[in-house]
Amino acid sequence: MLIQTAHELNLPIVCIDSSKLQNKEYPKRVKPEEGYFFTKGGSRDEDMLQNILSYHKKDEKWLIVAGSEHIRFGSQERSDDLTLGEKLKKRFGNLFYNINLHR
Repeated sequence: MLIQTAHELNLPIVCIDSSKLQNKEYPKRVKPEEGYFFTKGGSRDEDMLQNILSYHKKDEKWLIVAGSEHIRFGSQERSDDLTLGEKLKKRFGNLFYNINLHR
């Protein structure tokens, strides 16, 4: 089996996270059971999706690193909102694959 690295494939590695700092772009404070974060809109997954779509160019391949609860398919347990993985699958269809690692 031939394994190539992201570097050899000239593949950008993109780490997606939500904001831990409140500013003009991320004004809404959300306090879940553990810690807190800030969002632009209704959810972290929606913010991450919008960030991806604002930078991604057609036919460009990315390796996206995201938390396992965000990148999995389905909906969020607490809100029933679609996960980032589900939203990316709907947007990119069979061009999107995820590898979900749990700790």
